[in-house]
Amino acid sequence: MENLANLDPLTGILNRRAFFEATSLIFNQPNAFERNQFLMIIDIDHFKRFNDEFGHLGGDEVLVAVVNKLDAVKRSCDLFARLGGEEFVLLMEDVDDKEAMMLANYYRKLIAKLTVPFDNQILSCTISIGMSATLASDSDFKQVLSRADRALYQAKDLGRNKVCTWKESQPEVSPS
Repeated sequence: MENLANLDPLTGILNRRAFFEATSLIFNQPNAFERNQFLMIIDIDHFKRFNDEFGHLGGDEVLVAVVNKLDAVKRSCDLFARLGGEEFVLLMEDVDDKEAMMLANYYRKLIAKLTVPFDNQILSCTISIGMSATLASDSDFKQVLSRADRALYQAKDLGRNKVCTWKESQPEVSPS
């Protein structure tokens, strides 16, 4: 019953509710926002076209393939969950700016090379990633989530298949 309540039934990773429960425990600890932590929001680019062209079964195959690939290569200490639809979150602890950007670009390039067999065709996709570090001035995890979300929209506005990190007052875009 606990797995049913905490895991996304399609992808098998944490669901939104379980993710926010876990982050609540993490960020209610003393000095939680002063540690080196980054939040990634990962979005599958133009995902609607998979459902439109291949039906929901095709879209599901893409979702599962992306999750399986990321889940297999992410660090075991990181918290990975489905936020909703084609959006996922990854909370990384004990990383600096440089390492977080390196990991995000590694994931982005890995997914761009992913092929998904479906109905005698090969599907492929890209992802956009928005990231934010936790800041000592944060009082709530929602602030971190909001900055990562703004960075994600910046990555999409720049043409997708990009990584953007929100830094204090403006996003930093990784080279493609």
